[in-house]
Amino acid sequence: MKKLLLISASFLFVVGCASTLQPQKPWVSTIKMDEFTDEVTCSVIAGTLMSNNFSLTYQNRYYPVIKKVNDQLLVGVVSGGTAPLPVGNVQLRIDDHDTWTIEASETPVDGENSMVDVAYSESMTSAYTANMTEEQKAQYLAVLEATKQNSAGIMSPETLTTGDKARAILEQIRSGKELKVRVLGFGMQKSTTGRHPIDASFEKALNECGIK
Repeated sequence: MKKLLLISASFLFVVGCASTLQPQKPWVSTIKMDEFTDEVTCSVIAGTLMSNNFSLTYQNRYYPVIKKVNDQLLVGVVSGGTAPLPVGNVQLRIDDHDTWTIEASETPVDGENSMVDVAYSESMTSAYTANMTEEQKAQYLAVLEATKQNSAGIMSPETLTTGDKARAILEQIRSGKELKVRVLGFGMQKSTTGRHPIDASFEKALNECGIK
């Protein structure tokens, strides 16, 4: 049974005693529906706590995640709590395999009219392109789009990769025994290393999300 993800650090204190929070299995499936688009996201996440069938995450902590959104696979790290912080670049390592680095700029950007969209809107750029040739304008807009993508990824409370890289990481996790996670941020001090055992609960959670 999938469990609704509740990201709430303050809730941990509202419920009272820490004894009401039991350590969760290493991996749990969570499901979330967008209130406006009805888009369903199913996630497999490690390191949370459970209380009354809700999966809880802490503020200022980071969690490895495998997501399925409209049949798209995403793998990376999410920030916990009621006000999740930007994650930045992250590293994943499974057993003694080579380390995977996922950069914030790899994170897919969803939605429109965000602060990033406004900053790089057509009205903001028209003054720069008015006197350009078509070739110059095309080059300028290509650079602008790349900058927009990077900016949105940097502000995101999750750092995720997709495509062949996501699939390769998932397959490595599936055959591994331990996943280590470290957040590099943006040139700041590295986070401590999170260690997550890979056991039967991982495959069970993948199956609950329909991730093959």
